[in-house]
Amino acid sequence: MDEILKAIGEPAATLLTDAFGGGIYYIPEKCDKTGVFNEIVKVIGQAAADVMVKLAGGELVSIPQQFAEKLQRRNEAIFNERRAGAGMRELALKYRMSQRHVHSCIKKHRQLIGQH
Repeated sequence: MDEILKAIGEPAATLLTDAFGGGIYYIPEKCDKTGVFNEIVKVIGQAAADVMVKLAGGELVSIPQQFAEKLQRRNEAIFNERRAGAGMRELALKYRMSQRHVHSCIKKHRQLIGQH
């Protein structure tokens, strides 16, 4: 599956894992407009779907959930919103977490980007 995610590109891979992550799906041998694969085509676009068919047509594929990447994107969003002036309480309510956890997310992102 990693090969497919790399081949379809980061934007399509993110859309795919966000919408279908954690599931196992049949990839048809030809790009048809029926069944669940049609829903995948709607989300990632025809070009990326064609790549999936080329690489995995006729197979069942397990689409990963990509938890680490989602958490990293969330932490980055929290960091950027805080830098833009959002309050800790506001961020805690928005992201449904404690203010302490918001602080932890900001700290993790700072460490990731090398800003202490």
